[in-house]
Amino acid sequence: MTAVSPLVSGILFLGFLVIYLVYQVFTSPKARYPPGPRPYPIIGNLLDVPPKYQEKVFANLAKKYGDVMHLSIFGKNMVILTSLEAAQELLKTRSAIYSDRPRFVLLAEMMGWERTLTFLPHGDLQRKHTRLVHEGLNQAASQSFRQLREYEAAVLLQGMTANPDTFRSHIRRYTASLILKLAYGHRVTSMDDEYVQVSETAVTRTIESGSPGSMPVDIFPALKYLPTWIPGMDFKRNALSVCKDVRKMEDMLFKAAKENMEYGSTTSSFVASLIESHTHDGQMSGEDELDIKGAAGVLYGASIDTTTSALETFILAMLHHPDVYCKAQEEIDRVIGYERLPELADRDSLPYFEAVIMELYRWHPPLPLGVPHVVIKDDLYHGYHIPKGALVIANVWAITQNPTIYDKPQSFCPERFIDSKQPDPREIVFGFGRRICPGKAFGDTNIWLAAVSITASFQISSPLSGKMNGDMDYPVFSSGFVSHPRTFECLIKPRFGKTLDLIVQTSAARET
Repeated sequence: MTAVSPLVSGILFLGFLVIYLVYQVFTSPKARYPPGPRPYPIIGNLLDVPPKYQEKVFANLAKKYGDVMHLSIFGKNMVILTSLEAAQELLKTRSAIYSDRPRFVLLAEMMGWERTLTFLPHGDLQRKHTRLVHEGLNQAASQSFRQLREYEAAVLLQGMTANPDTFRSHIRRYTASLILKLAYGHRVTSMDDEYVQVSETAVTRTIESGSPGSMPVDIFPALKYLPTWIPGMDFKRNALSVCKDVRKMEDMLFKAAKENMEYGSTTSSFVASLIESHTHDGQMSGEDELDIKGAAGVLYGASIDTTTSALETFILAMLHHPDVYCKAQEEIDRVIGYERLPELADRDSLPYFEAVIMELYRWHPPLPLGVPHVVIKDDLYHGYHIPKGALVIANVWAITQNPTIYDKPQSFCPERFIDSKQPDPREIVFGFGRRICPGKAFGDTNIWLAAVSITASFQISSPLSGKMNGDMDYPVFSSGFVSHPRTFECLIKPRFGKTLDLIVQTSAARET
């Protein structure tokens, strides 16, 4: 019997699949969908959606089919938006009906991220988590956190001075320390920190499992109910293991923050402020506890990889565009001088560097396809039918690379944002409408401070002889939900003889 069971299960599954697909074909409305490549029977446009660099493939298809394109995969409708106009009109102006999320079966239901704001469906729980994030960030991100940011930036510079070849690790430590301090009140001294290791394991294993909403189980949710011993169910065994890592991260960090409060710690944090505001007569509901854990977890899960990607990309961009880097350093020297490091209060006084950061976001968005939206009822756009339940994806990469919006998009040119009315890339890369990233200001500030500190302190150059070529092929960046620069080499050296002394003095003065 045990030898027959997998075969019987497979036959039953295929039978249900055929019935479902036939039902979809005969019950789908004969409406005028947006143009798109012709679908094949049953599988639809599955062959038009490659596993890697989907943003580039979609951008090329849009040249033929238009900026609003329809695809269908196993009966599920997808609408790909390649123009800023369409993305803003649908996802922002009509956000009341475009703010839902798809069913993230693998990540949310199986891996334990079900109370993560990024993946929550539109509704009361999503609105509650949005309030929690705004409430917690406003209370925790006080003047003391401004000082912490500037201290952590100095520590980042110390690490890059001591071991410049491992700059990626120093960037990730900087990001992890800021998030864990803000969220839980825990300061990180190295990537070997126990809490960092637990968090990194959960987040890294989740990201390695694939893009949200794109795995087979997301298309056929019934797969989650099949037993793990059936061939091909490795994804379920992995998901169960990842879920344990996610639960360990949430429980361990929440417990640490709660114990700090009980021991009378004066350290403020996102979790501490939410525990205090949701505790009544010494009691907090189990539901609120789960929601606070999920809200805090999204700060790490959503920020660590995107912020790290942006700062790695900044170093790569400056390596390939030394003229931009030199001009940014000249502005910093002129405004700040040589006796101190940049501070957050200097941001408004550095307009060229602000343009550099804007161009950084435009040149290579960390999330090339953003996070999918779902339309909650039938809609019409320019005479085309967008069906209820369709996945609506803004091709962020294609929008920021659109030559009708940004001239010569492959060039890294901050000047495009000086005294111009070109769209601010931050209004694109952080999402649209009601599902815009709630930590937008938090992440943007962390990126700006690290980047300006690096620029003021270091020379970045190629270990190879000759001038770097400013134009690069896209495979320099990895494919995936979060896209990082692939491994590259560079020389990072202090700009001046007294740079190291200045970094050490600044670190000691900023330590809180």
